Amino acid sequence: MKYIILNDNVLNMGLKPSELLVYATIMSLKDKVTGKTIASCRAIANYCGLSEKTTYIALNNLENKGLVRSKHRYNMDGNYIAKIYTIKNLLAKDFLKLIYLH
Repeated sequence: MKYIILNDNVLNMGLKPSELLVYATIMSLKDKVTGKTIASCRAIANYCGLSEKTTYIALNNLENKGLVRSKHRYNMDGNYIAKIYTIKNLLAKDFLKLIYLH
C-alpha cells in the first residue's frame, strides 16, 4: 500500500486523488539542486502505481491549474527523452513527506 501525508492546505484545493499522488511523486523525485524532476509519464505512472492514461490526465490537469510546468528534454542528437517537471513553489512547502509502505 502507498500512503502520502499532506498538509491540509493541499487537501483543500479540490485536487483529485490521482492529481495529489502525481504531484507528490514529482515532488519526491525532484533534484535537490535544480528543483526539477526529469521523468517520463510512464516512469511517473510506474512510481505512482497508476495507469499511464490516468497519470497523463493528472499531469495535464496539474499543468492547466498552474501547479506544474513541463518542458521537453532532448538528447544530444535532438531526440526526445522525457519531460522536465517543475513544481510551482507556492505548494512545495505544503508537502510534508511521501511515505511508501509495502
